[in-house]
Amino acid sequence: AEPVRAGSALPVRVRSAGPLPAGAVDVTEVAALATALPKIRFVVGAAFAPTASLVRQARLPNVYVLLTDLLIALRRHRVSAAEALGELLAAYGPDRLMFGSGYPLVRPARLIRDLMTFRYPDELRGRFPELDDDVRAALLGGTAARVHGFDLACATVRPRRRGVLSPT
Repeated sequence: AEPVRAGSALPVRVRSAGPLPAGAVDVTEVAALATALPKIRFVVGAAFAPTASLVRQARLPNVYVLLTDLLIALRRHRVSAAEALGELLAAYGPDRLMFGSGYPLVRPARLIRDLMTFRYPDELRGRFPELDDDVRAALLGGTAARVHGFDLACATVRPRRRGVLSPT
């Protein structure tokens, strides 16, 4: 019998290729966990695996992608990051992709502006549909609100008073 990892019914897998680098996640283990635990939602970062591997994970309805690293990359690697965004949107749809800011390393306002004004580069035009308001709304909070059970109608914020934000 295989040994079982603490807190899990899944067997411990022996890796013949050696240990993963610190912070790395094995794509096959995420797929195995998502398959074994279909009621649990798994949110993985866009930089967690190559885009092709993430696209293969889209067949699992309980896997979601956090776009933090991809949104950051749109400024430096515009074409490759835009292509990855298009492929992830095609595979997952906007209802399984979520905005991530990377705060405090990156200010959310910049990424929100970039996403709100995003258009595919000329090299990719016509290959992917442009983002419309519904897609942007899903990416910027609709998906996360649904996944985490938040009511966006209650999440409005009143204008600032003396530097303080107050919920309505």
